[in-house]
Amino acid sequence: MNTFKYYSIIITIITTILPNTVFSQNITNDKVDKNGGRYISTDFKKVYTEWSVGREFVELGLSCSIEDNVDFQYCLNIMFHDIIRRTIDKDNIILMKFEDGSVCELSNSIKVSNLDISYVNSKYITCIICDISEEQIVRIIDGKVNKIRIEFDDNNFDFNINGNKFSKRLDGCYELIKETASIKKDRYSDF
Repeated sequence: MNTFKYYSIIITIITTILPNTVFSQNITNDKVDKNGGRYISTDFKKVYTEWSVGREFVELGLSCSIEDNVDFQYCLNIMFHDIIRRTIDKDNIILMKFEDGSVCELSNSIKVSNLDISYVNSKYITCIICDISEEQIVRIIDGKVNKIRIEFDDNNFDFNINGNKFSKRLDGCYELIKETASIKKDRYSDF
C-alpha cells in the first residue's frame, strides 16, 4: 500500500471531522496524482449512536486508490467518537457479524497513535482504516451487518447495528465511488 493513500485518507477524515447532518453520500476528494494514480473518497455518515450514554458514535466512509484505471484498492474508513481516548494498533481486527451468523474479519491498516487522535466537542476521534476487497464490500452489502466489534488496544468495543444502516451506507459509498471513477479524469480536469 502506498503512503499517499493513507495520508489522503487522514486528510479526508480531518476535513470531515465535524458531524455531518446531510443524509446523501458525497465525494469529498477526487484527486489525480503526478503519476496518474487517482484517489476518491466519500464523506462520513453515522451508522451507530449510543444514546443511553450519549457519548459514542461511529461514522463510516469509503475511499479508493486507482492505478492505471484498472487496479482499484479500497479502504473502509471508520471514525469512532468517544469521551475516552482510544488507540488501535496496525493489524487489530474489526469483526462484522451478518444476520445469518457468519462473520467478516478486516484488520486496521495503520497504527493510530495519540497524534492521530483529535479532540473535538468533548469527544476523542479514533480513525480506523481497513483495506477491503471488492468481494468483501459486496459480501457486507449483501450480508446485512447487524453487529460489529472493534479491537482497540485496551479493550473490545461491540455494538449492534439496527436497520441495516452499515450495509446500506457502504452500498451508497461503493456505488458513488464506482460512478465517479467511471468519469475519466486527469490532473488538468476542472482547471
